[in-house]
Amino acid sequence: ILNAHCPPKWVSFACLLTDNKGVALKGQSKNNYAKAIRTIVKKGSQLNKINKERFLPAFDEEEPEETKVLTDKEMDDLHDWYEKNTTEEMTAYYDTMRNLGSRPVELNRLKFSDIKENHLILKSHKGNKKGNTREMPIPSCIKTWAAHNQDKKGDDPVFPSYERSKMTKMFKKAADELGIKDAVQYSLRHTKATNLAAAGVPFDKLQRFMGHKKPETTMRYIRTNVSDMEGFVD
Repeated sequence: ILNAHCPPKWVSFACLLTDNKGVALKGQSKNNYAKAIRTIVKKGSQLNKINKERFLPAFDEEEPEETKVLTDKEMDDLHDWYEKNTTEEMTAYYDTMRNLGSRPVELNRLKFSDIKENHLILKSHKGNKKGNTREMPIPSCIKTWAAHNQDKKGDDPVFPSYERSKMTKMFKKAADELGIKDAVQYSLRHTKATNLAAAGVPFDKLQRFMGHKKPETTMRYIRTNVSDMEGFVD
């Protein structure tokens, strides 16, 4: 697939940075790896279908437009599956992704010290530089989970059992057992943005809520029909 769709230099570069399963090798620059993978995924539709859950969600500005939008029933069924088949922590993790439309990496970095009185702080990258953090309302699932872990504080992780591959496989297992086709963990974030846009949330608020650095990313969720413009003319 790579040889057929990508320039030789990209194929060689990607092979140097990844193992035979396409997973980044330790010590490699994430920025360089991201650049290689973005190019490869854009070129190879088959590779994109296979690996979009593994590669693209980590790099927000490359959000795939073809990601499945989940229905309310599908998300409720997924919640029930997590509640029945996993731990309270995993259920809280799922509900947080559903409510906040957060990136997995943000929940991985979420500490109890990030939960303030009236908001919580999500970090998409290490450090507290502008653009790396965003303040969000506290969903009830986080409040409940924190109340059950009052002995935790400071730098203790909110979701200590977090492991990306584990979370990805768990979501896939849930979707498969429930017969929800084409759903990946990233579908929760995509669905949140799509539903907020459809509900008429102002563009600037939607961009801030989702943590999009570029307005072009937010624009992907804006759908305008002819019926929406009927009042624009006499």
